[in-house]
Amino acid sequence: MLKIHSILFPTDFSDESKAAIPYLTSLAENYSSKVHILHVLEDFVLPVDMSWAAFPQVDIQGDRIARAEEALDEVAAGLKEFDPSTALDFGSPHRKIAEYAAQQSIDLIVIPTHGRSGLSQFLMGSTAERVVRHAACAVLTPRAV
Repeated sequence: MLKIHSILFPTDFSDESKAAIPYLTSLAENYSSKVHILHVLEDFVLPVDMSWAAFPQVDIQGDRIARAEEALDEVAAGLKEFDPSTALDFGSPHRKIAEYAAQQSIDLIVIPTHGRSGLSQFLMGSTAERVVRHAACAVLTPRAV
């Protein structure tokens, strides 16, 4: 019999991500799975050196991290019955998701697609598609409607 011990839910906190939560909860409940929630912040680089500016410098990266940690806590609170673990990482989302899944021996990744197609898909790419190609475990990609 198939056993799913652990499920990874990578989220970008979008409405599409939220729409995948029923899939996650149903599977986690049916298999008594451990739930992992991951958010990956893409590397952020200012286009120019702003140290010369006359206005006070803002800790943009610190603010991004604080907002991401707060959003992770909100998602985890909504899934508290599964006692989820949360993680925040930095870099290329599809690579970090695949790495996390391998490091934590994840059995299934539940990552929604954003439903892009055509030029938008070509220009922006699809994190979900790349996760499917790079992850060593099964990946469920519910399509956002």
